[in-house]
Amino acid sequence: MHVRFTARLRFCAAFALFALMVSTVGAATSDRPKTGKVEIFKLSDVKPGMQATAWTVFSGFEVEAVPVEIIGISRNGNGPKQDIIVAKMGGKAQRTNVAGGMSGSPVYIDGKLVGAVAFRMSVFSPDAICGITPIESMLEINDYDTSRPSDARTPDRNSGSRAAVAEIPGDLLNRAVSAGQIRSLPSMPSLTPIATPLVLSGFSDSVLREFMPLFEQIGAMPVQGGSSGSVTSAKPVAGWQDSLQPGSAVAGVLVAGDMNVTGMGTVTYNDGKRVLAFGHPFFNLGPVEMPMAKSEIVTVLAS
Repeated sequence: MHVRFTARLRFCAAFALFALMVSTVGAATSDRPKTGKVEIFKLSDVKPGMQATAWTVFSGFEVEAVPVEIIGISRNGNGPKQDIIVAKMGGKAQRTNVAGGMSGSPVYIDGKLVGAVAFRMSVFSPDAICGITPIESMLEINDYDTSRPSDARTPDRNSGSRAAVAEIPGDLLNRAVSAGQIRSLPSMPSLTPIATPLVLSGFSDSVLREFMPLFEQIGAMPVQGGSSGSVTSAKPVAGWQDSLQPGSAVAGVLVAGDMNVTGMGTVTYNDGKRVLAFGHPFFNLGPVEMPMAKSEIVTVLAS
């Protein structure tokens, strides 16, 4: 069973703990979510037909409201005891559908946080059908966040001062590329984790094409893009609590410098001490540390 994003990240442009973690028909909230503790809408209270509101970024840094209608609950849809709330998004999402980078967009019912948009249909659908990870499941990260495998390999445990270097076997990349060309067997439409846009700058197009099958195996969608920044300190930047509001775009910085690699998602929850985002596994590596920064969206294209 895999764990939902047990990664622990730290900010450079805005540092914080980053755990991977949005009756009758309920009324949607129109108030933009803010940093701080929020009431939880329990999964047991979710009913078909309820009206909800998701918050995400379509352009720049502005967080916008998206109307959501609850369709039902897919029991064990993401594994044993891991239910998924199935819903339909309206507003701008009707044009863009459930786009990469929306992972983690918080969803509220009656002003209470019910979960995060984290899944989309495996096949194209004219309706923006999404899967919502219940916030109760995301909060289970509290139990995983303190765990660490006994055989974990981290730089501070290496005997030498330099990290070991391993070469990729000559035919491994060719086999991976070939495997990417093989079509999978036909299957019923299902909810799959929203691919994480992995924005690479400073790399040639040929590099992206060669390594795309490897990225896709870990649920990442490599794209050529522009980004800049530098990691200057491991200390939290003053005011980070207000820079990452729920619904804001966020980036996990994997490489920074002349070449940049960032994984993009959306903030689900920020209580002033730590941030929950993505709503599904990022790399599923267990506790790790890497810089995290606020992200800007140029635009969302319908495809």
